[in-house]
Amino acid sequence: MPKKTYSTAEISIETQEHVRMWGTAVKNQRIGQRQTAAQLAEQIKVSKPTISRLEKGDAGMSVGTYLSALFALGLRAEATPPLKQSLWQDESRQRMRPTFDEWGEPKPPLDIW
Repeated sequence: MPKKTYSTAEISIETQEHVRMWGTAVKNQRIGQRQTAAQLAEQIKVSKPTISRLEKGDAGMSVGTYLSALFALGLRAEATPPLKQSLWQDESRQRMRPTFDEWGEPKPPLDIW
């Protein structure tokens, strides 16, 4: 199955701007560290054209590719500060199944068998 790519019309302006900033940061840091695009591509296991797309801020690329490049260049702390622990480790919230009334769908028949 082919990967789903998004057009820029489907992605918010704020998201596009952040992705462009990440791409520019990757390019500036890579050049500052005197690495070629081919060397970075080999390091994070992607193709050289993927690095080119990444550095241009292509919002249709996977966030994992961006994070891999940022981490490989030592930009993890600056580009992706840690989330508050309560956002990802809050055990008090439990998913509750909605009722049929909340769902807005017809109730299933009682005589299923």
